[in-house]
Amino acid sequence: MADDSCHPVELPDSNEVPEKALSLGDALSESIVTVEIGPDQKKYYVHKALLIHHSEYFKRALRGAWKEAHKDLVTIEDVEPVVFNIFLHWLYTQQIPNSLDYEEWDQVMGTKGTSDLEDAMTRVQAYSFGDRFLVPNFRRTMNEAFVDMMVADVLPDPSKVDDLVVWAFENVPSDRPLLQLLVNQFCDDWNNFPVSATEIEALKTLPGSFLARVVTRYNQLKNYPNNDIQCCYLEHTDYELESCTKTHMVFDPMIEYGSFN
Repeated sequence: MADDSCHPVELPDSNEVPEKALSLGDALSESIVTVEIGPDQKKYYVHKALLIHHSEYFKRALRGAWKEAHKDLVTIEDVEPVVFNIFLHWLYTQQIPNSLDYEEWDQVMGTKGTSDLEDAMTRVQAYSFGDRFLVPNFRRTMNEAFVDMMVADVLPDPSKVDDLVVWAFENVPSDRPLLQLLVNQFCDDWNNFPVSATEIEALKTLPGSFLARVVTRYNQLKNYPNNDIQCCYLEHTDYELESCTKTHMVFDPMIEYGSFN
């Protein structure tokens, strides 16, 4: 049982009321702004009303005292165009493709024939974009897309997920269910593959915070081998949480671990 230092994960804006939809007329009532993305500063021309409606970051940038507001120009050099492509698709349609419809995902991302591992990385990066630029509904949507992919068990053996794990643990806040899903899935998959020199070398590249969770997870599995809990890794709003019958994560900040027991 968790002690008093543990707390249910309270994600940013988790108690918000559902976001009011922006009418097409309102979306088209304001000017177009330029968003430059990536090291090559690829230009995108986006309706300002949509950006400021869904993103507190863009609202501050384009309506406040920031210099971007005077130029109607925002430059973000450390985000890849493929990630911004997903965001724009969601911004204008309020939806993303079916999680396992890879052909449609390629169309949205502007890619062709990407691997499952590359797709997983892009979804985590898109999740991080939603978190960083304060687009909560997009963040939750991308979290669900990543969860669906992991549950479908389409990733390769554990020795090949090191880049994904490293990026996620460096860029996603430690109390997010997404990180614990990576840990739990890693432990489940590791049991299904023989341990070889390749797997051992891969372990050496993984962050210590991830490996600490792996050890804790295996300890739980040892002590509760028949613990058949249905875990929910989605980032529910309070309204959604009331109707979800699965078990949700309780995060212990002292050991940086998310437990479902």
